[in-house]
Amino acid sequence: MLLTGCPLKNKVPVDDGMHTPESRLTGNWTNFETPLKKYSISAPHDGKYTVLERAQKSDGKVKETMYYATISDVAGTRFMNIFDTSADEPGYYIYKIEDLTAKKLVLLPLTEKSVHPMNGKGELSAWLRVNKDRANFYDVGDLAVYVK
Repeated sequence: MLLTGCPLKNKVPVDDGMHTPESRLTGNWTNFETPLKKYSISAPHDGKYTVLERAQKSDGKVKETMYYATISDVAGTRFMNIFDTSADEPGYYIYKIEDLTAKKLVLLPLTEKSVHPMNGKGELSAWLRVNKDRANFYDVGDLAVYVK
């Protein structure tokens, strides 16, 4: 989804995800800058959201890609962990949830350069807790806005 720019890809998510569903996240979303990409986010099951990306190609065909997502809370800052099963090396893309309302979702990717890949959930969560407020930690140029 949400795979804009070069977001941090990690072998594990930040944590197992929040247990309280975020109802504002579910529904149909369109990328504000790329309206040919649409996303359907289903209500979570066991803390995991299902994300279906429908991307219309130049030949008119639609490519569908399925992702799974969880939301992590690190000291009051929410992050979205998006699991990409279609990649050669499956893994989690990590985004800061910059804004979430009933009609708008703003995601800010963590840059690949911001951190070396970590293998343990606790290790990544602890690192985020210390560094989540650093400006150079995020790829502001790839901030993505989605609307309902």
